[in-house]
Formats: sequence, structure tokens, C-alpha cells
Amino acid sequence: MDGLRLETERAPNGIVLGEDGLFRARDSRRDRLRLETFDLHDSYVVQFINSTDDDARAAFLTAYGCLFPGRHDCSRKAFFGLQRDMRQLLKLAGADEAKDRANALNKDYKLTEQHESDAIVSAMADRGRLVLQVASLFGLMRQECMLVIDRGVRFDTCDQCGIAYLTGSTTSRKSHAQYCSPRCRMRSLRARGAA
Repeated sequence: MDGLRLETERAPNGIVLGEDGLFRARDSRRDRLRLETFDLHDSYVVQFINSTDDDARAAFLTAYGCLFPGRHDCSRKAFFGLQRDMRQLLKLAGADEAKDRANALNKDYKLTEQHESDAIVSAMADRGRLVLQVASLFGLMRQECMLVIDRGVRFDTCDQCGIAYLTGSTTSRKSHAQYCSPRCRMRSLRARGAA
């Protein structure tokens, strides 16, 4: 598999968290959106798990649409649970040990049983590449975790700010990276210099 594709829709006027604890669109307007993953530099799953506050979660849903097809809302509690599950899956998928990577496949199988609507829709040849069409944003993120296993990418967290990132050949980071960005690397160097 060379890549992933999702045909979806998003609410261009934004997603907000209501008093009832549901993330929902401000209005009924929707725009068509195509999401694609061919490398893991800025993967949707990493952006999802790094959405650490309600504003960031709403921004994620505004940018990429709802997690499941046919749904135009998501409870805050469900979002937390899915973030926890995806972080655990990605951590296992990007582990050094083959045993942990195998456990990621088993965990993914359990997530598939819970969410039948996120299956692979079709496979297609696109400019000489094999591209899997998925049915949902959640399914796209699950399949990105499988790409992590397939491509030998590693999961890590920044030593400076604590956000998650991926390292390896299909990302823009070297496999021994300790920081998510040059900014965090410089902050750490300055902090060590001041100490």
C-alpha cells in the first residue's frame, strides 16, 4: 500500500463545543474534502492525539470533518476515549519491539470490531501507486497506524513540550530526533545554557 484516501465533508464555518458536551457544526453548510496520506510527515492521527484542549479538538474537526460517516457531531467524552485508544495504538505501532507492533495489530482488530463503519472501501491504482479508499476519518487514522508498522516508523514524544511525533524514513524527522521541532530543540539548548 502506497497511500490512503478519504472523500469526506467538513463544516467550513467551524465546529464548536456546546453546553451539552457535543462538538457540532455552527451551521448546516458543508464542503467536500479529499484527505490523502502518502507519507507520515504530518499524519492526521498525530494531529488528532495532539489536540489536547477543546479549542484544538474543535479546530481538528473543523479542518478534517467528523470522525465517522453520517455523523455531524461528536461527544467530548467519546473524543477523549478515541484519542486514548489511538494514542495507545500508535504507541504500539511505532514501538521498537516486534512484539509490541504485533500487539498493535491485535488492538486494531478490536477497534475494527467496535467501529464497523470505518472499513476500507476500495483499492485503486493512482499514478502507479496503490491507494486504499477508506470510509471515515477514524478509519484513515487507523490505517495510518498500520502504515507506521509497515514502514518501520517510530513513535516518540518531544523532550521539551511533550507532544507526539513520528520519526523515520517517511517522515521529515531523523530516527534519533528528541524534539518535535527546531523551536523546541533551541528552547532546550537555551534552557541548558542558562542552567
